[in-house]
Amino acid sequence: MKDPRLILVSSIMALTLGLVVTGCAATLANSPTPTFAPPPTPEAPSSLFVVERRDIAETLQARGRVVSLNEQALLFPMGGSIKTLNVQAGSQVEEKDLIVELDVPQLAEQVEKAEFELNTSLLNLKALEATENESHELWIQRSKLWEEYYQIQRESAITENQRRLVEIQKRIAEMDTAIKASEQRQTQFLVDRAKLEVEYRKQVLTRSNENLARTQLRAPFGGVVISLDVRPGDKIAPFEAFGVLADPDRLEIEASILETEMGRVGLEQPANIVLDAFPLAGYKGKVRQIGSKPILWQGKRAFPVNIAFDPGQKPPRAIRMGADVVISSKISAKALVVPTRAIYTDGNAKFVEVIKEGRSTRVRIETGISNKEHTEIIAGLNEGAVLRLPQ
Repeated sequence: MKDPRLILVSSIMALTLGLVVTGCAATLANSPTPTFAPPPTPEAPSSLFVVERRDIAETLQARGRVVSLNEQALLFPMGGSIKTLNVQAGSQVEEKDLIVELDVPQLAEQVEKAEFELNTSLLNLKALEATENESHELWIQRSKLWEEYYQIQRESAITENQRRLVEIQKRIAEMDTAIKASEQRQTQFLVDRAKLEVEYRKQVLTRSNENLARTQLRAPFGGVVISLDVRPGDKIAPFEAFGVLADPDRLEIEASILETEMGRVGLEQPANIVLDAFPLAGYKGKVRQIGSKPILWQGKRAFPVNIAFDPGQKPPRAIRMGADVVISSKISAKALVVPTRAIYTDGNAKFVEVIKEGRSTRVRIETGISNKEHTEIIAGLNEGAVLRLPQ
């Protein structure tokens, strides 16, 4: 028989354990096991666009560079070696500043020879003129004396023979005078020839000095030496360009347009210009000139197109700097437009997504001119229509 005290203790312990188990079960029932599922992904909001009217221009993008309206190649009309170099690439020069001097020894020798020959000719002319003048004066005096002598002889002649002798002497004197006149004409001829020779020698000296002066290359206008490819002692050939001088105050853009795009380019078309080193400073201009001779650009045929900056624009003196150019070709005013990215293409057909009564409907459209941002709508949409734009 069991001890009643042990039975009581066992009963109490069993009751207590039951209460604990019941409490834990109730607690677990009220606190379900947590899950670790990821949160739902939010739907990407769609962008909407209300069809509107605005001015739109068809654009043509091109690459170009800054050039000067007044550029001149640095070269000499003769060959030689560089004697002195007074500038370097980037130097600012004023008009008539000496840029480069060429060493051509034979030209200096030609000047010395021409000066010597001119001085010799001048001395010869001076001597002939002095002889001519002196001879002429002496002959005039001699002729007067002969006249006086004949007059005296004629008056003192008594016999006929004496008179005849005087006449013979007079005729001899006249013949002598004719001979002297011939000599005088010969002297005059020599003087005239000497004068022509002097003029010729002067011209030779002038040309020699001009040729020598061409060995000094001076700036034809004030500007910046934007390139220079020689050093003192370098040899150059006649008309070999070794540098470029440009006026930095008269700038424009020279763009290269592919031959296939030339039909979209015309004079006076507006253009937006962004210089490579100044991306935040936009400039405006107009097509000033379209080249007639094709060039090779990036392996394809292209044409140079010159774009002048609009009046009042002050671009930096960045000659040869690259630039992005956007030329506006066709322009439509107050056209019905949509974002270009809103248009879908299916074969030759074009569509947009239109929101009607909260639902998206694909609508076929016909388009006009277009650029990177917007496209003109010719048919298929009305102003105020709401489009869904792709994300």
